Amino acid sequence: MATTGSVSAAMAKLLVETAAAAPAPVAAPVQPTQTTATPRDTDRGMGTGFWVSLVATGVFAAGATVTGILASGAKSDYDKELDTFPNTAGSIDDARNKTDRLALTTDILGGAALVAGTLAIVFAVTRPSPAAASPSATRSSNVRVGVGPGSFMLGGRF
Repeated sequence: MATTGSVSAAMAKLLVETAAAAPAPVAAPVQPTQTTATPRDTDRGMGTGFWVSLVATGVFAAGATVTGILASGAKSDYDKELDTFPNTAGSIDDARNKTDRLALTTDILGGAALVAGTLAIVFAVTRPSPAAASPSATRSSNVRVGVGPGSFMLGGRF
């Protein structure tokens, strides 16, 4: 037992001497760190313009589809009015006007869907790449859109 007590006393003395000999820790001054954006931080996705034009494309296309179906039904009603005997000029004109209005609405909505779809493509093609998000990077994309009689052209360099 005497050995155990002397070992314990020696260890306690060693711990006290080590603690006294060790210098007290000093807190190092905190330096402000400069953070850099990672590509994941700067890549924000496709962008608001793309998503708005994509949703608009869907809405216009759905509207053109619905009014196209209604215009087809109105055309059938107009044909029935023409085949009905006896008939009045007023009922034939009403059926023709309804068909014309729905067909015009279909054409306008279809054209709007094409324009919105083209804008969605342009926004998708011209969005900056993650590397171009840094201030020193330059952006080089060349997109051309053209419309002619009976034609549509979309070209570019990516």
